Amino acid sequence: MKKIILLSLLFFFVSSLIGCSKDNDLAISGKYEFDSIVYLSPLSSSSKDYLNKKMKGTVYTINKDSFKAVSSENHYEISKLTYKRNKMDDELVQAFNDSVWDSSWGNISISEYKERYKYSIYNEQNEKINFYLYSMDEELWIASYTDNTANNSEIIMSIYKLK
Repeated sequence: MKKIILLSLLFFFVSSLIGCSKDNDLAISGKYEFDSIVYLSPLSSSSKDYLNKKMKGTVYTINKDSFKAVSSENHYEISKLTYKRNKMDDELVQAFNDSVWDSSWGNISISEYKERYKYSIYNEQNEKINFYLYSMDEELWIASYTDNTANNSEIIMSIYKLK
């Protein structure tokens, strides 16, 4: 009887470890919808109002190896992806702050979030695509960025909050 209980506990423990590792591989998998604009670069030729209208109803599907965004006007899908999750330590927070500029509707701050993760997304050639996913406490953001070749940094062009 003790062996059965011990084996059952061992099976439960190993199963929970396996389950946790799968969840941690991409804990943000799921289907989301555009909620609002968190940030829009002053370099953007679009306005906040225009983008809020254009993005309304856009559905994002995030899977372990694919990403899809579907709106009434566009369909964007990439498969054979990998995601690299990094906890946003002080260095990554500073890099984030350096990537966003003061916009006409205020600075963006991530200091108030306790759980901050950045997901870099790579294609099948192991090249970064120009999107990041940010998990900020209970919020999920998608950011588009462009490379600043002058100093090899990145400029975040927009951040959308998903629900």
